[in-house]
Amino acid sequence: MRKSGPHKNRWKIILALISLVIILPITLLVIDITFNFQHSFDLPFEKLAASNNPAIIARGEYLAYGPARCADCHGDVNQRDAIGAGEKVALSGGFFEEIFLGTVRFPNITPDKETGIGRLSDDQVTRFMRTGINHRGEFGLPFMNYQRLSDTDLVAILSFLRAQTPVKNRVEPTDYNFLGKLALAYFIKPEIPPPAFPDSLPRTASTEYGRYLAEAMGSCRECHTHRSLKTGAYLGEFYAGGMQFEHPKEPELNLVSPSLLPDSITGKVAGLTKEEFVERMQAGQFLSWSPMPWGPFSRMTKEDIEALYIYLSSLKPAG
Repeated sequence: MRKSGPHKNRWKIILALISLVIILPITLLVIDITFNFQHSFDLPFEKLAASNNPAIIARGEYLAYGPARCADCHGDVNQRDAIGAGEKVALSGGFFEEIFLGTVRFPNITPDKETGIGRLSDDQVTRFMRTGINHRGEFGLPFMNYQRLSDTDLVAILSFLRAQTPVKNRVEPTDYNFLGKLALAYFIKPEIPPPAFPDSLPRTASTEYGRYLAEAMGSCRECHTHRSLKTGAYLGEFYAGGMQFEHPKEPELNLVSPSLLPDSITGKVAGLTKEEFVERMQAGQFLSWSPMPWGPFSRMTKEDIEALYIYLSSLKPAG
């Protein structure tokens, strides 16, 4: 019977060491990412409470179905056409986005206690809107951008969400793939939110109020700026357009967001009068498919749209 020599035993030892030094740590890392990617976070935030005041609830309803466009992501998934037409639908969730980090699902935000936000405290709801940290202390992908909402408007939206008719609709949680779990485990972290806009800001057709609508509610800059589809990093001048949007099924319908800068060559706003801009915004969607939330924006008041026009017109043209 042939015996193993010292040379063969040496290679066994070397392979065992390689396994111990390289393969084992990688295996442990994969296990850790797979099962422990959601860390717990806590950030300071202003604690706010819902109100039963009818005027505050009405303001929240206007914002939720208008400039804050809650229905565009959290509306009833079975009423897509109604949402696109600007109709009020139950905010029972069900929509989802397939991205390279996984499947992001938008939850039921009616006050149903089993499947909605009825079991959550006011603090948990407002903390999520301000910081992106959910009721379990987990931070997800930054799809919402309401950190700078004034306290008054945040309370208004919260109050309306509490006043809705509960709808029982269980939405499965977001499903991250390995790359998404890796990003959340080591790269994507919550940040202290920037200061909110002041409650004292007058709701008039002014540059400052238009800026508030564009930045704190409409997220105009987020879509109308060239950005990386992988990291979300800004690659171009703010409001100069260039963000790519891919149709889920038909590539020929892919779109690139236009410039909103007051540039007579590339800008979409520069060639319109204030009255024409209001008319266009309230007219809704023309194309068969568009990532622009035309339905909610078409519900905006004339004065709010005028404020948005004044702000966009005040921006510096593309350099």
